[in-house]
Amino acid sequence: RYAKEISRYREILKRSLYKDQAGRCALTGRQTRDLEMHEWLVQRNHLPILRLQLKIYHPINCILLTHEAHARIDGNARDLECFEYKLKTYTREDIQNWLHEINLKTFPTLEQWINQKQPFLPNSNYD
Repeated sequence: RYAKEISRYREILKRSLYKDQAGRCALTGRQTRDLEMHEWLVQRNHLPILRLQLKIYHPINCILLTHEAHARIDGNARDLECFEYKLKTYTREDIQNWLHEINLKTFPTLEQWINQKQPFLPNSNYD
């Protein structure tokens, strides 16, 4: 039951993001119909229970990327770039409020997430 609902909701969200991003990859700016949806902050593997996965399919958490941008080896850098892109539309407070709203007991705060990613990046400054 949840798998069908998730699939349907993902498609609706993907169409909405495609329109919002003008058919362009959020990281490369390349325009293409072949964009993949990525959960940049809370990812599916954080929520093994399907019914909880519905919580993460939200415009704050999802972004469209080309396959090349999505498949980058350095996921920490990719996800921080996605964070920077989302800051063009949402404030840090919006993002933190969304995290609080979905109430994932085991997921860190936004600041903790940034601090976990930062050590892997040269010259990063997200304070």
